[in-house]
Amino acid sequence: MSSFPVQDLSTLQCEVCLLVFSVTDRRSFHRTAQLRLLLREMQPHTPIILVGNKSDLVRSREVTTEEAQSSADLFECCYLELSASLDHRTSELLEAAVLAARGQQVVLEASSGGSRRESITSKAKRFLSSLVPRYPRERDGGKFCRQKSRSCHDLWAL
Repeated sequence: MSSFPVQDLSTLQCEVCLLVFSVTDRRSFHRTAQLRLLLREMQPHTPIILVGNKSDLVRSREVTTEEAQSSADLFECCYLELSASLDHRTSELLEAAVLAARGQQVVLEASSGGSRRESITSKAKRFLSSLVPRYPRERDGGKFCRQKSRSCHDLWAL
């Protein structure tokens, strides 16, 4: 892994900085720590979001969630784990970056690797309830239908 010359970071102009590392590669995690030090020195007020990628590769994991979170806390930045290949939590990252660029407080939910896990039964119930409306409308003849997505396609509405 090549090192970044300091003069490259001195000319950096950004609203938000995303530092992405692989949870399956400890060297990339250490490299983000070095970059955070340089960024805090050169641009102390720029929000930083630390991103752990490849969260789906659990067996190959070299950096724990707790280790990455404590590192993010030390540097006063947000931490998010995602899987870019599975498109898991990528929209949360985009929303967090937009909020941080606007100067708003970014609060991210804990990763699924938290202290309390949801049971498979409750996951199934939650999934099925998202497919079936709670109270079927009369005009549908009581048939179940899929609910429309309520996601926000306009990031300015955040």
